[in-house]
Amino acid sequence: MRLPSAGMPRFLRSWAPHLTSLELRIFEDPFGILQEDISKLKPKFNKFSFPALTHLDIWPHSKSHYIHCFSECKELCQIAFHYFWSIDYDNEGSDVSDFMPADSLEGLSEFSEFITENDFPELRWIDLPVNPGVFPLDSTSSSILLSLDEFCKSKGIELLFPCYSSS
Repeated sequence: MRLPSAGMPRFLRSWAPHLTSLELRIFEDPFGILQEDISKLKPKFNKFSFPALTHLDIWPHSKSHYIHCFSECKELCQIAFHYFWSIDYDNEGSDVSDFMPADSLEGLSEFSEFITENDFPELRWIDLPVNPGVFPLDSTSSSILLSLDEFCKSKGIELLFPCYSSS
């Protein structure tokens, strides 16, 4: 179903008001042939209102930091943010792959801002699944993660970095 990105929060809210677990991955079109412009979604103004949502599994997108759409989901107890994960588009011998979305440091900063500037009283775990191929991290990413880790510790939130192999 084609759905204008700006209408997505309202559509999902009406479709599943008692949703407790959600994985959201907006396709990152490496070839630029999709017609929907995700950058039209204004995450700080288009909010998801899922009062029962406890588990959020989210994949970032290079043109929209839509994590901010979930700032009103106060019952979240676990968030998985697939920031350091490879997305391969190698379905026909192409060497196209996307290890981190464009403006990746901005995406990591936006996620950190989302966690530190919103109150999630039930949040206990943040998973940042990591493909071992991304190590060592650059100094800016490390700095952002150190600050986020300090904040999480002060709030009793575990910041986890489970390592998975893509093979």
